[in-house]
Amino acid sequence: MKPKHVNNLLLSEIRRIAKNPQDYCSNPKSDFTRNRKLPIERLLTSIIGMGGGLKDFKASFTE
Repeated sequence: MKPKHVNNLLLSEIRRIAKNPQDYCSNPKSDFTRNRKLPIERLLTSIIGMGGGLKDFKASFTE
């Protein structure tokens, strides 16, 4: 698989999770219910970027 294709797959899965965060929470009635400074989509991409040790993290996950 080409890196661009893998990146697009990852982003589409992150968006899918971000649309329905209650499906991935321990307590869906209260987890991720308020507006936060860091939306769940950015939180997930940040965690994945840090775990991979990407130098240019921001450029890797932009559309």
